[in-house]
Amino acid sequence: MDRQLTEATELQTAIKEATERLCLTKLEAEQAELQTVSQQTDFWQDNMAAQETMKQLSKLEARIKPWRELQKNLTDVIELLQLGDQSMGGELSQQLHSIATKYNRLKEELKLNGPYD
Repeated sequence: MDRQLTEATELQTAIKEATERLCLTKLEAEQAELQTVSQQTDFWQDNMAAQETMKQLSKLEARIKPWRELQKNLTDVIELLQLGDQSMGGELSQQLHSIATKYNRLKEELKLNGPYD
């Protein structure tokens, strides 16, 4: 369990660094601002601008959500590992492997996110 906890905390550090490089906090602030705009009563008066705002919201959600879910799932696994329940070792190991796989996939997607990909 100690090895798994070490692996999980190292992965947590790597994910935290990645989210900082992605400026997720800034993207979440932008998302919140657009959501506020989209809730205005006259939002749909300019249909084209409203559609563009909704597209931006959708893109931000697609960018933010996988990383935040990854962080939450890993935090849950770390908390369970810290309990030291040996009976959950196999399941937690599988979850940790799944999280690491998702992290690596998200990293690869970032590499292929340029204008010529």
